[in-house]
Amino acid sequence: MKKKLILSLSAVAAAATVVCAHLPSMYDARFQIDRERERLSNSPKTRATYSNKGTWNEATSYSGNYANFEGDTVSYGTWNGKTLWWWTKFWTKGDKPGETGSEGGTSPWVLVNSLSATGNGKVNYQWKGWDGNSPSESAPFVATWRNGAKGAYSMTHDDIGSMPFNNSVTPAYLLGREPKYEQIKQSWGVYVDMMDDSEWDLALKMVTDGHEMFNHSWDHTSAADQWQWFYPTTVVPSHDPSIPPAIRGLTVVGTWGNASQAGLAWPVPATVDFESELVTVKATPYWTAVAPSTEPVGGDACGGESGTGCPRLVIEPVVTAKAGTETITLPSGKKAYVKYTKKSNLLDDPDLDYSRADIVNEGKIAATGVTWYDIAQLTQYGNGWTHQYVAADQGSPGFVAKIMCYSAWDATDMQRNMKQANDKINEKIYDRIENPGKYFRVGKKSEYFGYPMDAYSETSHKKLEDYGIPAARGGAKSGVPMPGDFFHPYRIDFDAFYIEKSDWNPSKQGAGYVYPDNAHVRLGLNEMIDKIIETKGYMVREFHAVADIAEGAWYNNEHNSMWPINSPAKEMGGWWGGITKFQLRAHYDYLSQKIDAKELVVYTASEAVTYRMTANAVSGANLSGTTLTATLNNSNDPGNMYYDEVSFIVQIDATELNVEYTGGKGNPRLAPKNLGNGYWSVNFNPYVSTSVNLIPGQAFEDPIVVTPGFDPDDVDIPGPGDDCDPFDPNCNGSAIFNVKDKKTGVLAFTGIRNGQINLRLNAGNYSVELYNLQGRMVGKQNISAINGVNATGLRTDNLSKGIFILNVKQAGASLLQHKIMIK
Repeated sequence: MKKKLILSLSAVAAAATVVCAHLPSMYDARFQIDRERERLSNSPKTRATYSNKGTWNEATSYSGNYANFEGDTVSYGTWNGKTLWWWTKFWTKGDKPGETGSEGGTSPWVLVNSLSATGNGKVNYQWKGWDGNSPSESAPFVATWRNGAKGAYSMTHDDIGSMPFNNSVTPAYLLGREPKYEQIKQSWGVYVDMMDDSEWDLALKMVTDGHEMFNHSWDHTSAADQWQWFYPTTVVPSHDPSIPPAIRGLTVVGTWGNASQAGLAWPVPATVDFESELVTVKATPYWTAVAPSTEPVGGDACGGESGTGCPRLVIEPVVTAKAGTETITLPSGKKAYVKYTKKSNLLDDPDLDYSRADIVNEGKIAATGVTWYDIAQLTQYGNGWTHQYVAADQGSPGFVAKIMCYSAWDATDMQRNMKQANDKINEKIYDRIENPGKYFRVGKKSEYFGYPMDAYSETSHKKLEDYGIPAARGGAKSGVPMPGDFFHPYRIDFDAFYIEKSDWNPSKQGAGYVYPDNAHVRLGLNEMIDKIIETKGYMVREFHAVADIAEGAWYNNEHNSMWPINSPAKEMGGWWGGITKFQLRAHYDYLSQKIDAKELVVYTASEAVTYRMTANAVSGANLSGTTLTATLNNSNDPGNMYYDEVSFIVQIDATELNVEYTGGKGNPRLAPKNLGNGYWSVNFNPYVSTSVNLIPGQAFEDPIVVTPGFDPDDVDIPGPGDDCDPFDPNCNGSAIFNVKDKKTGVLAFTGIRNGQINLRLNAGNYSVELYNLQGRMVGKQNISAINGVNATGLRTDNLSKGIFILNVKQAGASLLQHKIMIK
């Protein structure tokens, strides 16, 4: 994956090696704040501790427990006229529900996404479906999920386009083509800027088989600021590719010095001096809220959890590096103070691939980020104040290393990553399909957005709505499936996937395999399916690559980020959060069992949302003779953006059943399903017609796929080590499209001459762009090249020193990216 802030693609590593972790990391600022609050608590929280707090108040503290799926509930905001209720999974104060957390992209709030909860925040929805032998209520009625299933599930695979297609995408696609898995369809998040023409055709072939391509952004950058915290005495991890390479492996040094030894005087002095072995700090302290002399120290009045107006001592520092301490500027533009005892020689490489997880330094970094004390963490000694944790943790949280890893999109970024990317997906895929057959409705577009780095807010969701993108994986990693009557189409909950233990298999769950031992995963792979069925709800699993790596070969003795399954550097099809084909097959077998038992339906990502939103708009059904009629309530369907076929459970005596829309509007796309005992599930789209005719004794015929000017059978998808699709009987060892695992070519950066960037190009028209490390374009030229070395006209002698990213495009496709250091 490509990161706008810190990425370059070297000629060796290229796009296929670029990965970044999906937050929340264990060092995510929100986790650290919560950890700090939990440490201050005198007793473990119980469910009785949390309650419905009514309307959210900026000045009130709220508590929650991410590990136990519990927290205070508040109301804040509306969606389509419905009140939004939220529960908090962390301690929070001042963070608006629905917006990104004050310290980064991980919000403390989880939406209670249920129509039944819009009045008071309490879920009381009633599932409607097929219990295995009979319907849940008198027929006819619209089922909560297709064909009356108990629960619904979707699988998304991010980063198609940047992953090597043959080794990271094809294994899952070929697995899904096996006849026994026909009812399992997957969704692939398109990293649009990294797709080439052959990959677009391969993706279109996958769509004609019933899979979905959704918008995973143009350039895979973050919609929100994201920070990580590192406490004194801890080591900044070397395996997290979101951490700038220059500080990986360094030990954090606290900054207390004289102030911690002497205590902070009362009244607080105008300035306070701090000192560590790396820096000196002259700080200007002040109290927020009320002064501590007006409230008792600790206790209910200002204990942080139940009190209001608790005083906080804020220290605004001026930092000066000591002799031997190096001042460096991170990609975000923030400064850090470091002293190396061993520096990775890779840092001197002008073509450094920032995604590498094997860049290790030794040395120290000054903790000069978060600079505050809470009164509950200070103990009064006469007229002085001292910190109660100084001996234990060398000063946290008074001074911690606070690192910005990603900066948020501006308006231009949103337009590019949302609308421009969506338009491209439609142009290359959905606009080319005239009739999609049984897989999705005629006229479907790119209708789903998967945020990179899982960072989003109600503000960004509103922008998606403005651009006509009707749904998003933009909810929470709550660990609790959404109720079957969810109504907010952008707040779709999910769980990530990442293997950290070598004995992992799909049935592994609990201690050692999920949070807190694995910070990325809340529910085990098959465990999520059991939870979905138990709660009769819905949830998404966020995958990435699927690699055809044998048992025992997908891990090694290195850190798990360097295992072949998780690391593209091993060139075996692995990626961040990878899974092997045989592991995914075991999961598919489990899904198939649940599907056959009528307990589960597997949707593509947008399909699940459009089903639920359409079902929300159906307020009743009536069967008169052989005519089935639905009653619509459009108040639950905002702007008619959501319309698809839903399942009506009916009682009718038939061994075969055909379905036709009244008024001569043809057949639905999905066949009716015989549930047994004289009951059928009849699928139709009430927005095409509110009624259908049921024709007993007549077979239903599936519609065919029509893609004018494109024959999917002419596109062979190579598998790992193969030249063509092994399921194609015409496979003769010569694929029409030979997708490269690495996007390299004869184009090359040849240096800077007379202040201009020079490139070796083939004859043709190109666009040459230059970006700074904050992702802002600082120059652009369109050139008509000759074969050989070309002066681009893009100048560097008017730029300040630093690192810049060169991007060369032709016909909108990125052909070359190169990092340039200007001294």
